[in-house]
Amino acid sequence: MRRRTVAPFLGIVLALAASSCSSDSGTAASTLGSTAVRPATTPTTAATTVAPTTVAASTTTAPFVLPEAESKTLLDQLVTAGAPGAIMAVSVHGGPTTLLTSGVSDPRTKTPMTATDVMPIASLSKTFVGALALLLVKDGKIALDKPISAYHVDFPRANLITTRELLSHTSGLAQTGGNSHGYPHASLDWQNKLLSDLQHHFTIDEVLAYVRNRPLLFAPGTSTSYSNINTILLAKVIENVTGQTWTAALHDRLLTPLHLSSIFDAANEVPAVEPVPGLFVLEGNPTVLNTADFGHMSTVSGAGPAGSLVSTSADLITWGNALLRDKTVLGPELSAARVPPLPHRARRTDRAGSVGGALRA
Repeated sequence: MRRRTVAPFLGIVLALAASSCSSDSGTAASTLGSTAVRPATTPTTAATTVAPTTVAASTTTAPFVLPEAESKTLLDQLVTAGAPGAIMAVSVHGGPTTLLTSGVSDPRTKTPMTATDVMPIASLSKTFVGALALLLVKDGKIALDKPISAYHVDFPRANLITTRELLSHTSGLAQTGGNSHGYPHASLDWQNKLLSDLQHHFTIDEVLAYVRNRPLLFAPGTSTSYSNINTILLAKVIENVTGQTWTAALHDRLLTPLHLSSIFDAANEVPAVEPVPGLFVLEGNPTVLNTADFGHMSTVSGAGPAGSLVSTSADLITWGNALLRDKTVLGPELSAARVPPLPHRARRTDRAGSVGGALRA
């Protein structure tokens, strides 16, 4: 499988919670520290349990016992395969969160990975931007099926693309490094742009300007293709509607009310705790670069709202339960909304689909 351009995975986060979670659903997050590939070693695994972060488990739900030994084995295998360290956080039926760790947060210092380590959460950042947009829908300030041009977005075909299509990755917008439609070297070009000045801070407008002349992959609403540009444009809509930066809106509407104190926008803020360092995985090159050795603001800000947040695993559990299980973020009606099915003839234009995307709204 071809590796993505300059994957800015200072930490890779996998959320094992689906948007269709009901009141008896569990939430899990697994975070892999990606500081540098190193030879296989015997990993060190630790386990801890923290207090419940949401409502008590339902008395009508059978208790679930986490297969801790198997989970530890999974984490150890990830470390043996090359990840310096890993964290797994699991909450079942809104109950206590079990946190497992393995390996180290920095192979140079051999510092053990801890349950409270802060990691970049990559594309899980999209869920926060999506929730912000839907809160504005709830407020009556955004309409899902209005073109985004109604919110003063200066972007080609903004009159054809709706907020709903940005949320569901059905807009037809190409990825920043997508090799398609007359741009066979787009991934390498984007990588070279990021590497040319690793200290550069990309604004939302700069990233949008980079792709504004790309043709659509398909007519909006007729297929699915995962793209960071959907989320970055969505953040632009949020900023235009609120008069705030999307980062300020994030704190006001979500992070502060939910007491998610570890979560920061690493592209525009200094996190309270230094995140675990990570990797560059270069396009067409097996070289793995340790980001602890040099600045890399270009990769963080190049992903922008689509991937610039950092968090602890415990805060991700709190977020997953509030958003998906308890539905306290958006309320039952908006949480239950779904994207209308695409026409039978439509097909996904990439394997990612909307996995890891904002929200199915």
